Order: sequence, then structure tokens, then C-alpha cells
Amino acid sequence: MGGLTACAYPVRQQSSEPHIYMCLFKNIRQWTRKDFTPPPTGPGAEWRKIAEVETDRDLQKPVQQLVCDVHEECLCPLPDRAQGETDEHWNQRLVVLQLQRLIGAEKRMVSMMGRVAWEHERTSNWLVRLTWVLVIMTGVIVWLTIVLLRGGQ
Repeated sequence: MGGLTACAYPVRQQSSEPHIYMCLFKNIRQWTRKDFTPPPTGPGAEWRKIAEVETDRDLQKPVQQLVCDVHEECLCPLPDRAQGETDEHWNQRLVVLQLQRLIGAEKRMVSMMGRVAWEHERTSNWLVRLTWVLVIMTGVIVWLTIVLLRGGQ
């Protein structure tokens, strides 16, 4: 699924080794959908599954690859004008194709924002934990100071 169409220019391949940075995000893929309405059935039901697969794939990517995906979506060449196509139809098709590029880039930027929000939440949680450790350590130092001062008198 990941894009509009296959592009005609070569795309640089990254190594297939898991990125060490991703170890910090080991729980990023452990989520479940909260349905507030009944799941769709019928002809449009497969789009929900496709969206979940795309979300899972984007969450596995490092931020650098998501940035690259945004550029790839924007730079993907437009198809040539069909022979005998009227100017009006060609202009309408160009608008649609450009909007598809924009929407594709926007999808990748939303994925990036999700990754940033996930990291912000994770970092904030660590900061709160470390703050509590510092509070406890400060309490221990104050308690030891009081005990030592009373014991030395």
C-alpha cells in the first residue's frame, strides 16, 4: 500500500538490519483499536484493515525514512498526458494527481507526528520517574543528615 504509484526513479535502499533506535519503541506497535461505532461491513470494510497495516508499517520506520517517504510522495513523477486528451480533462486530472501527492505526503507527516508524540510521551514518563527517584534520594539525604546531626550531639 505505501504510496500513490510506482515511481520511475531509483530509491535508495536502507540496510535490513533492525535499527538500534527502534529498541526504544518496542511497545509502539502494541495497540488495539477502540471502536466507538460498529466496525464497517460490506465493500468498504477492507479499508480499515489496510489503514491498520499502514499504521503498523509506518510505526516501524525510523523518522528519517518517514521524511524520505514524504519527499518520495511529493517527487513521484506525474503520468504523461494521454493522446487526444482535451485541455480541460488534462487540467482536471492534473489537479487530482497533485492532490493525491499532497495527501500521500500528509499521511507520512501524520505518521511522523505520531512517532514524535510517542517519543514525547515515553520521555515524559522517564522524566517523571527520575524526578521521583531524585525526591526519594533527597529525602534519604535529609533523613541521614538529621540522624547524623542528632547522633553527633
